[in-house]
Amino acid sequence: MTAVRPGHRWTRRRTLRVCALGFAVIVGVLVVWLLPGRMVGPRIIGRTLTPDGVEMCIVQQTSFKEFPWFKTSFVVRQPGAAWRRFYVHHEDHFWVASRVSLDTNACIATFNRGGSPAIAFAWATGAYTNLYRYRADAPSWQMPPGWSPEMPIP
Repeated sequence: MTAVRPGHRWTRRRTLRVCALGFAVIVGVLVVWLLPGRMVGPRIIGRTLTPDGVEMCIVQQTSFKEFPWFKTSFVVRQPGAAWRRFYVHHEDHFWVASRVSLDTNACIATFNRGGSPAIAFAWATGAYTNLYRYRADAPSWQMPPGWSPEMPIP
């Protein structure tokens, strides 16, 4: 039977510490790399353009005043008109992306969150329904001239 050297356990602990430190550094670098592009500032979650030229987007931006820090809005622009903003949620969680389906016969765009419909917008009538927060016919606000979905929401 061979005796275990006293330094053997210490080497295993040191190896575990080095691996844990390396893992923490990699996670830290990934968080710092992803944070500015994905979480800080406005970002477009879902975007579509209808056959008749109506542009629609779901925009999410960081709001460090409230937890969980995200303000989500639905914005729409008719051809030649200014952007209009509809409320989605002011204390929202992070949206990874939104799949959009267009029903061109009924002129309805449906934006999904996960596998569930979240926003329905009838672009022919301008009727907005927030299925995510169970609000229908919410008021809209005109965005300032020159505003685009890549810019912060005022």
